Amino acid sequence: MSDGCEQGERFPAALQEGYFRPDETSLETLIAMSAGLASHLRFHDVSMREVGTWGELFDGDEALVLARIAATRLQAAQQQFVRDADAAPLPELATRVMALASQIDGWLKALRASRHLAGRNVLARIEQLLEQPLGDDLQWVLERFGTHHFRSQPMALARRRFDPAWFRRPEMRDPSAQRSDREMLRRRFFPS
Repeated sequence: MSDGCEQGERFPAALQEGYFRPDETSLETLIAMSAGLASHLRFHDVSMREVGTWGELFDGDEALVLARIAATRLQAAQQQFVRDADAAPLPELATRVMALASQIDGWLKALRASRHLAGRNVLARIEQLLEQPLGDDLQWVLERFGTHHFRSQPMALARRRFDPAWFRRPEMRDPSAQRSDREMLRRRFFPS
């Protein structure tokens, strides 16, 4: 007999276990979404004074920080940036660089308290990246676009919110980089 002649051999692939999930959202993405929602939910003490948000519980938990890192859709951000790199106003592109740097900075600060090997390893990798390209890139953006606003304040003032690890060494300037600010932003946000 040839394949598919018996009923058991004709079972459609779409009906097999694991072919699709009712909710295609990954655990990492669900955790990241929950953390985002929790940051908008305030809690009060017994005297009914507002004392914070539930998001603070997510911010300090190492496993949740690692889940947020895993859920980051860097490729989608890169594609959007590349699409807009030629036409978007330069301050808008600089703001996107600042938002990504701010996100990385949040991970860095949260993982500083890590006591587990996985968290310490990710922290070490982030610090390594800050010593090389990322720290230089952020310094360049702050220097070039410091008067433009990021989260309601000039970018130059936003520097105070970043971990000192971003600024441990002086900016390394590329002497051959006689490029436009647009090209420099494109290269610094997503090197080719």
